[in-house]
Amino acid sequence: MLAKRLFDVAAALAGLVLLAPLLLLLAAWIKCDSPGPVLFRQRRVGRHGRPFDICKFRTMAPSAEEAGQLSVADDARATRAGRLLRRHKLDELPQLLNVLLGQMSLVGPRPEVPRYVAHYPPAARALVLSVRPGITDWAAIRFRDEGEILRRAVDPEQAYLQQVLPIKLEYYLRYVRERSFGGDLRIVFSTLAVLLAPAARLRLLKHSRLTPRHQPSPWIALLRGLAALQVAAAHLRAQVFPSLRTLEHPPLWYQALAFATGFAQLAVVLFFVLSGWLVGGSLLDRYGRPHALRDYGIDRLTRLWIVLLPAFALMLLLGLADGRLAASADVGGGQPWSLLTLLGNLAGVQTLAVPTFGGNFPLWSLANETWYYALFPLMLLAARGATVRVRLGAAMAALAIASRLPPAMLLYFTLWLLGAGASRVRWDAGPWWRRACAAATLGVA
Repeated sequence: MLAKRLFDVAAALAGLVLLAPLLLLLAAWIKCDSPGPVLFRQRRVGRHGRPFDICKFRTMAPSAEEAGQLSVADDARATRAGRLLRRHKLDELPQLLNVLLGQMSLVGPRPEVPRYVAHYPPAARALVLSVRPGITDWAAIRFRDEGEILRRAVDPEQAYLQQVLPIKLEYYLRYVRERSFGGDLRIVFSTLAVLLAPAARLRLLKHSRLTPRHQPSPWIALLRGLAALQVAAAHLRAQVFPSLRTLEHPPLWYQALAFATGFAQLAVVLFFVLSGWLVGGSLLDRYGRPHALRDYGIDRLTRLWIVLLPAFALMLLLGLADGRLAASADVGGGQPWSLLTLLGNLAGVQTLAVPTFGGNFPLWSLANETWYYALFPLMLLAARGATVRVRLGAAMAALAIASRLPPAMLLYFTLWLLGAGASRVRWDAGPWWRRACAAATLGVA
């Protein structure tokens, strides 16, 4: 499933980037807490029976595996850091590298060591190993306290083989037979809900919160307004005033102006998340209705051009007023003021095939937005198309487009997708948890 693989790569890449500070802190803690490597690698059985090395944060002494491959709750072999990592499943985070390498998926049957796979019945083994193993699945959620179950057993090895593994295998088989993109999303959000409980609770909604009954909160409206104001101010300053770097001794008022309008890129990132939340969420609600995709396409194009056309007209007037347009001797071909560049910017290929119109650098964000508007419905068709031909064609088209886009544009697309996913999620959390997340967000920003 190409759509599943695209989602895996995008989510794993976003997770590694966004969690990089946490991963570095955990790695430093593990290194300082006990001697040995930061990562623990173990041979597991992957898709089609191919072995691979799974990556985890090391939670035990380096020689712990010699005493057995099963671990129980409060295992004496666990380090001080390892006990906390295992309790909150943080030791699993490096498996995002396995996902990025194509050895695993975000969702799928958990990979087992070879000697436990040998206990699978032949037919079940062939079916379970026909898909990539995953970081999480329903069995992982059901047996999240597996260590405690094994700790109470007289013989943990026999308890695993006779009580735990057969039930896990039933979950694995059911997943492979009934797997779908929507089912994977439910598993991901259920996993997050289990990990965050009881401090916070995530609920997956059937419809986004974009109806008249669920208007965006005043904070969302305020953020959108501030982001729009910041981007507009940065555009205007870029056209009217020189860059701060070109001035040797800029006056204090200009330094203040440059600082106040210097958060355009952060504002654009915020716009991507909110755009995914509003645009992606509304398409998720309308998908399946007659002419939903046609109306979506018309709506997106008109909204883009309603913004672009007046902006280009204003840029032309400013270019004439300050003499830059008249000073351009050659306005043909791919020059910043040419008709070809203007049409290319309207088509969303600035920074890809033509320069930004008038040399206005912030227009790169509209190229990103244009291609996100095209990729998201293709991903929906690849996951929920009416026929196999439609799903395959949409997946190939999305893959073809993604292969031509620069990595930075695809990275921002993951933020857009997070916004779309957030439109279907309700987060119930206490005030302290909300304050901690807000502080972390401000720190990253």
